[in-house]
This record gives sequence, C-alpha cells and structure tokens, in this order.
Amino acid sequence: MISVADTTLPVISGCPSNSTVTAAVGDTTANWSEPSATDNSGIANIVF
Repeated sequence: MISVADTTLPVISGCPSNSTVTAAVGDTTANWSEPSATDNSGIANIVF
C-alpha cells in the first residue's frame, strides 16, 4: 500500500480583503485583478 500525505498548503495570492462595486442601473462591468494560486503538487484549480 502507498500512502501520500500532502502537508504543504497551497499559496493563494492577490485576493482582496474586501471589494465594493457601485454601478449605475444597467451597468454590468466590474474590473479587478485576478488572484493566483500555486501548489507544490503542480496542479492548481481555482473556480470563480
């Protein structure tokens, strides 16, 4: 039997602590910088 334990947490950078967007009626645009993620497993999935 092979057992693998990933004990190193992924690193997620660039997440804003808080965001508020005020838009006029009918305006659907919000601009932001996309966060990034790294993991020592070589696989990083982020779902927004």
